Amino acid sequence: MFKFFLRQIRLILQYQFDLAGKEARIFFPDHCVLSRSKKTNKIRFVHVDGRLICTLKPTDGMFTLSLDGALLMQKIVKSPRLRVVVQSDVAPFIREGRNVFAKHVKRVDGDLRPHGEVMIVDEQDSLLGVGRMLLNQKEIEDFNRGLAVHTRHGMKRS
Repeated sequence: MFKFFLRQIRLILQYQFDLAGKEARIFFPDHCVLSRSKKTNKIRFVHVDGRLICTLKPTDGMFTLSLDGALLMQKIVKSPRLRVVVQSDVAPFIREGRNVFAKHVKRVDGDLRPHGEVMIVDEQDSLLGVGRMLLNQKEIEDFNRGLAVHTRHGMKRS
């Protein structure tokens, strides 16, 4: 039964982040721990080596990355995939968990869509946080204003 659920979450990973095969097995190794909701019995959390990697949202069935999950994802996928690069002068604010505005974005992966998960990095590809895209690449370039990424977690841990 575990293999069925592992295959299921790897398929979601493939769909959401375009990770398949070796990349999916690195992100969700065979020894990962799947925690289920007590009410619905659906998969809710994925842990690897005792660290929370991601949460499966019940609303849309997609993953939200934890900071540990984003660090792992950053090792698996090379820049610029799944990343929003921000200006150096706003990096400390993003690290604290502040949102990313379009005017502070230097580069963005053109494949990212609104409401998708994203890693927020500085120009040296250091992880600043994780969040949810609100605009796509074209909108960020054209508008150059407004909220581009809702930051869920900044790297500055309490």
